[in-house]
Amino acid sequence: MSTNSVIATQPRSPQPSHSPSSQQSLPLPPQPMPPQPLPLPQPQPPQQQSLPLPAPAPLPPSPQQQSHLPSQQSLPLPAPALLPPLPQQSLQQVHPLPLPLPLPLPQHVGQPATAPGRAPSARAGLVARWLAWRWSGWTSPLLLLALWSAATSLGWAPEQILVSPLQVLHTTWELIESGELRQHLEISVLRLAGGFAIGAVAGIGFGLLLGLSPGLRAYTAPTFNVLRQLPSVALIPLFILLFGIGESFKIFIVVKATFFIVALAVHDAVAGLSERYIEVARVYGFTRWQIVRRVVLPGIVPATLTGVRIALSRSWMVLVGAELLAADSGLGQMMEMARQMFRLDIVMVGVVLTGGIGYALDRGLRWLEAHLMRWQRGDRENT
Repeated sequence: MSTNSVIATQPRSPQPSHSPSSQQSLPLPPQPMPPQPLPLPQPQPPQQQSLPLPAPAPLPPSPQQQSHLPSQQSLPLPAPALLPPLPQQSLQQVHPLPLPLPLPLPQHVGQPATAPGRAPSARAGLVARWLAWRWSGWTSPLLLLALWSAATSLGWAPEQILVSPLQVLHTTWELIESGELRQHLEISVLRLAGGFAIGAVAGIGFGLLLGLSPGLRAYTAPTFNVLRQLPSVALIPLFILLFGIGESFKIFIVVKATFFIVALAVHDAVAGLSERYIEVARVYGFTRWQIVRRVVLPGIVPATLTGVRIALSRSWMVLVGAELLAADSGLGQMMEMARQMFRLDIVMVGVVLTGGIGYALDRGLRWLEAHLMRWQRGDRENT
């Protein structure tokens, strides 16, 4: 038998009916709840670290809110406690340094500075008036004259060595009346004028060439610097052997004393002249001679006048020294002859005249320098 026939012959079991009447009549047992799966954690994206934002400033409460605020905010704040004052001793320990005194008020121009709160004394006022006087420069000569008179009157030195000022004045008048003093002064002044003129002109020309020509300066500057260091008095014996004791010797010694001082002053003035002036002159098409005449010469006038003034005073001293050593006339020769005859009053006359003439020459050139350079004073006043 086949399988299909066996299955067909077996009796079927009755199937339960699913009608509603049968379900109500037969209660079904409670069926267990199926287990629910646990929720799995969901993967979250990585959080970005952000900087904490500043807390917003609280808004001021409105009038309605202020009315509902607790009453403790309307109470007044307690006053801060004050520190007790420190005693005087503790203050001194904290501030050991004394406080600075107030500065005095500025004094008027021309009045001496005095201590604050103290009136100037009569002596200080007298000294100030004396210094403001235009003839106050004669203070030191008058003091020297008074000391000289006191030395001769009190016998501090014998009469054969130091004569009185009155005796010197009397001897000067005698020399003027005899004409001897005028003769010696004329010869000395002529020698000074001739030698100084030659030396000054030569010094100005050589100083210009030395300052404007680098080639000439390279060849002659060493020799020039060596010769200008030689004292003029040390060359007197050599000049006597070369020129004798005539007028040529005195004139050449004055030329030497003048030439090197003026040449050095002019050379330094040209070297210190600003190159901008020369460059501007070249831009305007000036020739070399025009540059020297209109740019260089006006620029070196102040330094040249100063060098000429110093050279004149030095030349006068060298001339008198040369006449003392070898001369047959002149102010120096007059003093030398008086020394040999022990006429110290005539020697003092020569000493006083030498100093007075030198001072007059220096003051004269100072006045000339101020007159020629008055435009600089006007520029300073305008600025």
